[in-house]
Amino acid sequence: MVGKVSNITTGAQAYAGMTYLRRGIGHVGSYQSSGIPYLTSSLECARGEHTTVTFPTITKTITVVNTATGSDNRPIRIHFSQAGAYRNYTEDGVGRQNYIVLNNEGSGALNGSVTFDARVGEIYLSSDITPAGTASVYAALTPIPKDDVSGSYWSGSSGIG
Repeated sequence: MVGKVSNITTGAQAYAGMTYLRRGIGHVGSYQSSGIPYLTSSLECARGEHTTVTFPTITKTITVVNTATGSDNRPIRIHFSQAGAYRNYTEDGVGRQNYIVLNNEGSGALNGSVTFDARVGEIYLSSDITPAGTASVYAALTPIPKDDVSGSYWSGSSGIG
C-alpha cells in the first residue's frame, strides 16, 4: 500500500510518488485552455514617450491594433522593454532595432493589427512622429502570476525588444 503524504505548501493530501503541479511559466495547461480576456483602448502613443500596458497576469496572446484615423500614416512601435524603443548601434556602427512598426494605413510592413503568441507581463508602445498614434490592445491571459517572468533578459538586448 502506498502511504499518504501532505504537500508542504498547501497541506493537500496525495499518495506518495505523485507530483504536485503548480501554475507557472512551464505549466502547459495554462496555455492550452482559453485565455482570460483583457482589453484596453484609447492608448496614446506620443513622440518620445512610452505607453506601458501592464497585464494582471502572464499573457498567452496579445493583439495590438493601430486605431489612428486620418489620411496620414501614424505608425506605432511595439516593444517588450523600454530600451527596445530605440535603435541600438553596435561598435561597428550597424543599427539594430528591437521593435516592430505597426502602420495604420497600407504603406510599409504591418498594417492595422498584429497578434503575438507571447508570454509577457507588459508591453510598451511608442512613436517617433507627431501627431501621436493611438492603439487598442487585446490579450488572452493565463492564470500564471507575473512574478514567474522576470529577469535581466528583458533589458532590450539580445533581440528582446
